[in-house]
Amino acid sequence: MADLVTMLLLSLFISRQTAGSITSFLLTLTILPLGASVYGIFRFIRRRPALRRWAVDDQTRARAALVLLALFCVTTQFTGAEPIVGSFLAGMLISATTFAAKPQVLTYCRGIGYGF
Repeated sequence: MADLVTMLLLSLFISRQTAGSITSFLLTLTILPLGASVYGIFRFIRRRPALRRWAVDDQTRARAALVLLALFCVTTQFTGAEPIVGSFLAGMLISATTFAAKPQVLTYCRGIGYGF
């Protein structure tokens, strides 16, 4: 958590220095409510067995992790934050879920990481 706060503060500092306006500074902060809402959605899905059945396949779970990573990277690119902040937040959310602990999902995600 301390790493995320450090990266976010650094991103806020850089956006304030480069843009000079308060709107870009506040736009950078939009990644936090997005992260909180995605975490809330994950908690909602975890409590609903009917929704959990959609993510039975390990490849589906790895694809969902990749889509979440892309969502946060696009959001940070749009808001002016550093892309590493979005990637780190997506990684924190994925590791906080129970589906990420399966060995096959970890193998798929490592393969994607080695591919880049």
